[in-house]
Amino acid sequence: MAKNNVVKFRTRREVNIGLVIAFGILILMLIQLYRYFTTPHLSVYEVMEGKAEGEFIATAMILRNETVYTTKNAGYLNFYYREGARVSKGAKVYSLNDSSNLRDLLSLDDANTVLTPADLTRLKSDIRDFCMNYSDVSFEDCYQMKENFLADYLRYRDISMLDAVNSQVAGNEKSFYTDYSSQSGMITYYSDRYDGYTIARMDGTEFSEENRSIPARNSVTGMAERDSFAYKLVDDLNWELVVELSKDNLATLIANGDTIRFSIDNEDTIYEKKYETVTIGTSVYLRIPMQRFVKDYLRYRFLEVTIYIDAATGLKIPKTALVEREIFQIPERFIVTGGGKEEDELGISLEYFDSDTGETAYEFYKIEPLFYENGYYYLTDAEPLAQRYIAAPVTDGEPERAMLYTFLTKMEGVYNMNKGYAVFRRIVRITDIDGYILVKAGLAGGVSLYDHIVLDTAAVSKDVILVEGD
Repeated sequence: MAKNNVVKFRTRREVNIGLVIAFGILILMLIQLYRYFTTPHLSVYEVMEGKAEGEFIATAMILRNETVYTTKNAGYLNFYYREGARVSKGAKVYSLNDSSNLRDLLSLDDANTVLTPADLTRLKSDIRDFCMNYSDVSFEDCYQMKENFLADYLRYRDISMLDAVNSQVAGNEKSFYTDYSSQSGMITYYSDRYDGYTIARMDGTEFSEENRSIPARNSVTGMAERDSFAYKLVDDLNWELVVELSKDNLATLIANGDTIRFSIDNEDTIYEKKYETVTIGTSVYLRIPMQRFVKDYLRYRFLEVTIYIDAATGLKIPKTALVEREIFQIPERFIVTGGGKEEDELGISLEYFDSDTGETAYEFYKIEPLFYENGYYYLTDAEPLAQRYIAAPVTDGEPERAMLYTFLTKMEGVYNMNKGYAVFRRIVRITDIDGYILVKAGLAGGVSLYDHIVLDTAAVSKDVILVEGD
């Protein structure tokens, strides 16, 4: 039986075009990913206007229309108004007796005292207003509220009780006295050596450390001597500050106009007021009229005020955008004009060796200066020529020669991205303001309002293509 010899031939494999394309796309994607993660993507900042403020702290003395009232005789005081309350003319301000009998009598009857509906309504209203305006940030207001509430309660209670016991003690004029207000105004129990002071009485020594007084509070209840301080009434909402300034600060303030911006004792409120200057003794002081908030400062005589001055305006630049780089500062005598295609083209004469003649020759190299200032042209695009000689033409004799790198200097600036690539622009600082600097506007070769600059110059390199990021 014959054998069947089967011979296997190798078949030619077909190229899978789809697989090749897919592989090629994968390679391109990997390349793009690599470029994305290795190429710097620059964050851009838009240049805006900014304003720098100067500030200094000064001492101010408070002057106000205030009338001092003293006790008619010695005895125990019982006041009926809380600090800062408004007192009407003819109202009972305090009672005074020469023994503690009245106080004891009032204390004994305290358990049986019932406030009138009107008094209760006023107390409830005070509590409701406090609760509506309460904030944890100003928790210390709770203590002031407690003091005011207690003073109001005692006033309502004692007036009611005095009506009940008045018949027992009022007949004895020597033992009991009730003071009635002769005018209306805000009451304060704080007193110092400058009570009722006016600017006409000032001589400038009031601002010395030893003469600055801190008003002391009179006791709401207690034994008082005859003709001792009882209370003061402030009958005008208008008051004024007299401010002591150094000569330099005063000159700076006056140069900024006749309006002053200031805050009191580091408070958030910024006041803006017209002021006038007044000479007291041999020095000049500020006089600032105030129309509101006198109640808030009844217990003070001297305050610290922070005065704000608009020091300068300019362009606001983030500090991260700053860069210092080398730039060519070429004297004007080395610049030639008209050596190119156009008559007004600026350039420099580069020295080279002419092999045909065997002599030194010069060629014109066009430049585009960043700016010109004080007899110098500033260049950023001549770095490849740093080792070349340039010549300053002279009328007679050999031209002055110098290597270009000898004109290198350092300059602070930013990178402008308006054209999609980084272009160096110079800056001139004015001052620092909270992570930014204020720079001069309108400089030749400088930044302008609404320019787009590189936010982080750490991403800028000579060896990479600059790409503007999101």
